[in-house]
Amino acid sequence: MDWTEIIKLLLTATVPSVLTYVATKKQCDSKIKEITISKDAEIKQLTLTHQHEIEKLHLEHQLQKDNKSDDITTDLTLKFLSGELDLPKILSNMNQLRDLQQQADKLKSKNDMSQFIKEK
Repeated sequence: MDWTEIIKLLLTATVPSVLTYVATKKQCDSKIKEITISKDAEIKQLTLTHQHEIEKLHLEHQLQKDNKSDDITTDLTLKFLSGELDLPKILSNMNQLRDLQQQADKLKSKNDMSQFIKEK
């Protein structure tokens, strides 16, 4: 075999293989692009659906919270009007609680200071 026959043989085997590879690669690339576009659209649709579901749940929660708040307000108003709640007594108890909290804060600051002195 001389070199011309070897070159002819290589070219006849290589050129169709290269052409087949290029055609197959282009076909696969276009399929991948098509699938990617399809899946991206599907992902966007699912994202929108989930966002709508989350908004719906949030609104339902807000509505339940508002209804519960209205029920509590109505209940407290009825108790106040029926005399079951004594507003002056509640305010007095709140003032006593505030005074007690202030005393506890003072004791705590004194305790913290004595602890600081002991550490030094």
